[in-house]
Amino acid sequence: MLLNNAGIQQRISISDNDFYKRAKEEIEVIEMIPPALNTDLGGKGLHSNAPPVSDFIEDVFIKLKQGKSELTSGFSESMAKAGPEDLQKAFDRMNNI
Repeated sequence: MLLNNAGIQQRISISDNDFYKRAKEEIEVIEMIPPALNTDLGGKGLHSNAPPVSDFIEDVFIKLKQGKSELTSGFSESMAKAGPEDLQKAFDRMNNI
């Protein structure tokens, strides 16, 4: 397993007896949940209805400065806060159900 903490890499074995204790004390997990963004991935103009990448990056850095560990923006933020009913509606809409 390769751990990368602030650019310092250390290889450890998953069987390391102290791994979980060390992980709890030394590793901060930050989850980034990006929404669909306006990129040219897959072809130019295919995602022009989505927000620009720059908006997402700006939003993420604001949340990092606030000390948040779940970084969402726009649609991903609303989905992270959604209940089962809203999640099902979004799933149905995205899958043309």
